Amino acid sequence: MLSNKAWLAVSIPIHPKDVQQG
Repeated sequence: MLSNKAWLAVSIPIHPKDVQQG
């Protein structure tokens, strides 16, 4: 399974700040 960060990057690319923060 994809890691949380990887999933966020694919699931919510509209919020890159959240991905970087996570």
